[in-house]
Amino acid sequence: MNYITLNLRGTIFTVEHEFINANLKLSSPLLQLNESSKYYKIERKEFYFNKSAVVFDAVLDYLDNGSLHVPGNVCTTKFQKDLDFWGVPHSKIEKCCWNVFYRTQEDVATLEKLLDHIKVDKPTGSAPPIEHADDNCCSKAHIYSVLTYYTTTCGKIWYAILCTVILLSTFLFVMMTVPAFRVPVDNIKTYNLSVPSNTAFMYYTTEPHPAVVILDNACNVIFTVDWLIRFVCAPK
Repeated sequence: MNYITLNLRGTIFTVEHEFINANLKLSSPLLQLNESSKYYKIERKEFYFNKSAVVFDAVLDYLDNGSLHVPGNVCTTKFQKDLDFWGVPHSKIEKCCWNVFYRTQEDVATLEKLLDHIKVDKPTGSAPPIEHADDNCCSKAHIYSVLTYYTTTCGKIWYAILCTVILLSTFLFVMMTVPAFRVPVDNIKTYNLSVPSNTAFMYYTTEPHPAVVILDNACNVIFTVDWLIRFVCAPK
């Protein structure tokens, strides 16, 4: 019998020459396994391919029994490219592997469409270069960079202020529900309705302490100012 040796990145396959049948595309390098092939290494008397041995093993199974299955440990996109290289039609993939193979193709196609319409910002860990941001410390670009990326001293200070205000605002929201931080309401209107619980009666007969309300309003002012400045100075 006429045997040939194929080297797939160090993995050796020895098969009969007649094993390579006509179930491949005419562009397949497997149909040109002779000494004139560019993959033939005369010093080792073998054909060397810089391709995945796992995928090639699936190709050999297809040539042996006509069944093509997707290996579980291979990316289906890579598997597709290797199939194109070996000249194996995608239509030969068995139905049991359709879900894995075609689902990945659909996911990749969907992501490509999304990336065409959505600008993705690459996380660099620092502020992107803004033209003329340092020329004028009062410019919109500089202010937006300070408020958004916190890379400067002023930005870090503002970030610390925002964190403190967020914690204070959360704490005040909780304090408004505590009876110790509420005061009686002077004028309570009388309704012919029953109070369902003690908590509802507390909310009906008391209101948050004025100091708590003032602090809460101050936090809201800071949040509003921060949002307005970002909105006005945003480049887009």
